[in-house]
Amino acid sequence: IPLYFISIDLAENVSWPDTRKHLINEWFPTYLSCSFFWIPYSAFNFGVITPNRRVKFMAFGNLLWSVFADFILHREKKKKSTFCLKSAVDDSNNNKTI
Repeated sequence: IPLYFISIDLAENVSWPDTRKHLINEWFPTYLSCSFFWIPYSAFNFGVITPNRRVKFMAFGNLLWSVFADFILHREKKKKSTFCLKSAVDDSNNNKTI
């Protein structure tokens, strides 16, 4: 989990202090949600799913988890970008000449 947060933030040119703050704030909730998802999911996979379908079921779980992890990583940034987008739309509407 730490490597995921660090690598994504560094790829997006986020400063190291902001990356560290983001990791400190989001690591524990992400760890808990990871545990609450993967432990029962894996138990169901190995206890109920037939062996010939386990790889596909696990791939589906990976897809779900990746979407959720990306949502967690970008939820704070999404609030900021929504505000910026709304401001840009408002500015473009105010600058129209008829």
